[in-house]
Amino acid sequence: MKVYVVEPFGRGGLLQLSHLLSEGLSANGVDATLVTGMDYELEDRPRNFDVVKLWSLWQFGSNTAKNAKSKTWATKVQTLWDGVSKILIWQREWIKFTRFVLANKPDIIMLGTIFRYPLGWLYLNIIRLSGVKISQICHEYELREKNKNQVIVLYKKLNDRLYKHFDAIFFLSDYLRQGFLNSFDEVDRNKTHILPMGNAQGLLDDNDLKLETIRARYAIEDDSSVIVLFGRLATDKGIPDLIDAFAILKHEFEMNNVQLVISGPAQENTTKWSDQIKELGVEQDAVIDAQYVPMAEMGALVKMAAVVVFPYRNASQSYSLQIAYICGRPVVATNVGALPEDVIDNKSGYIVEPHAPRQLAEAIAKLLNDPAKAKEMGEYAYQLSVTKHSWKNIGKEVAAVFRQIL
Repeated sequence: MKVYVVEPFGRGGLLQLSHLLSEGLSANGVDATLVTGMDYELEDRPRNFDVVKLWSLWQFGSNTAKNAKSKTWATKVQTLWDGVSKILIWQREWIKFTRFVLANKPDIIMLGTIFRYPLGWLYLNIIRLSGVKISQICHEYELREKNKNQVIVLYKKLNDRLYKHFDAIFFLSDYLRQGFLNSFDEVDRNKTHILPMGNAQGLLDDNDLKLETIRARYAIEDDSSVIVLFGRLATDKGIPDLIDAFAILKHEFEMNNVQLVISGPAQENTTKWSDQIKELGVEQDAVIDAQYVPMAEMGALVKMAAVVVFPYRNASQSYSLQIAYICGRPVVATNVGALPEDVIDNKSGYIVEPHAPRQLAEAIAKLLNDPAKAKEMGEYAYQLSVTKHSWKNIGKEVAAVFRQIL
């Protein structure tokens, strides 16, 4: 059985997930190939599957127009040009990918979210009609933002129609699967399956950046406990709530030896969060590092943490949670989306309500004030990671589904 796991971007959490899924499939006798970006960040990692670097898309990074406080005519023109350029790039890359698949004829291709890809529905239909089975890891099936751009809305509607033609659709949680089925009643529920979020074992190793190096980067004091939030930085990740909670820890709970690190590629202008930190008087102990964190540094960043926080206001799932687990770190997460399916309250961490800075602060304080309990929770999280979230076990389940649809 020849399977192409397709992740167009060569960096980030979705690429890491696709890399590990390919590994799990290969461990179960599948001829797996990861088709990804030219900037494939895991090139030097050992693997048991083939990699084809095919896609050439834009990189992570800040955008001048996006981060500008005011929209001048120049930033408006730049924003328009960026949008047009991305559409043209996507068309070029989808044509290249479609030709590649038609020339090599795998049995199955497995993609991530598709409705943001201009005209992706057209190319997938061509591939499907050629006899190649198509499947998807459905990370999200709705636009995060209420987008009124009629072109984007049209693309989404066209792509949504394709769901009923997929041979298998995988969801990272039952929460996502049930929400999808409620929204797409024309899709055969027998074609939908759960793909548990797997761990990050094999990506974080002894070659990672040393702890002392990353502590020095963020000016972490020797006796300080560190609270870490990492991943895509956006308001829906609950960053304002976390900053408020941190101020409560510092000013009301008088926890002096605590520092906060917020790290990851920014999806919004970070100035508002920096201003919030200053207004609350915690700028000496909180840092926002708005840039992509490569895997070589991820292990040290997470292992530096006394507690990793996920104060999300909404969420589908979180691969960052699995990185925290494999590093043996206790977590505090909000009761949104699929997070409660993977965070075992009072065992691998604490669950709090979203939009509740005081609850968040109290849960963090419980962990920081009880190192023995925090260590016990971190060990429990690690055991979950290497058992329930093992990619070899997940690959076995996915391979079984693929064999059924061939």
